[in-house]
Amino acid sequence: MMLRPSPFPADSSDFNKLALQLSRKLPRDAQLPPTGQAVERWRQRKLKLLREIVRVRSYQLHAEQVANNGKNGIQATFWRLRLDDVWTLPAVELSTDKSGATAIVVADDGYKNAALKIQQLLSDGYRILALDPFYVGGSKIAKRGYSREHRGDCKQVCIGLVATQDGFPLAYEAR
Repeated sequence: MMLRPSPFPADSSDFNKLALQLSRKLPRDAQLPPTGQAVERWRQRKLKLLREIVRVRSYQLHAEQVANNGKNGIQATFWRLRLDDVWTLPAVELSTDKSGATAIVVADDGYKNAALKIQQLLSDGYRILALDPFYVGGSKIAKRGYSREHRGDCKQVCIGLVATQDGFPLAYEAR
């Protein structure tokens, strides 16, 4: 039986819409206590509550610089961010000699689709950290390894895929 992908519904959401929708249910208590120590206790309580709501997990981050290039006044540093042994995230740091504040761009549909936003932020004087959480165009997947046939001379690709019941791919990780 061949599965055919179903089209996205007209009211489908992206990460930003989902985050805004979910944030409506967060507790709202904007009244700050009057003193410094009380403010700190209030802040710690709110942070603990937020961690429980979003089920935060702490990761050890290991950043590995992969490459460094400069062209047309833009410096590009390519990073591999490893979060424990759970997730490796490709990142690109872009800056000019006029860069000041930092902007983080989550390119969840690939760097190519975020190029105009990144270009605008660079011209506005921002240093950019662009993240590609789904490896759209950012992964290096072919490695030599032993296959089921025990051949170490062949390139090996391992892919994990998350798909809908209709077979529509939602996300993947390739190694």
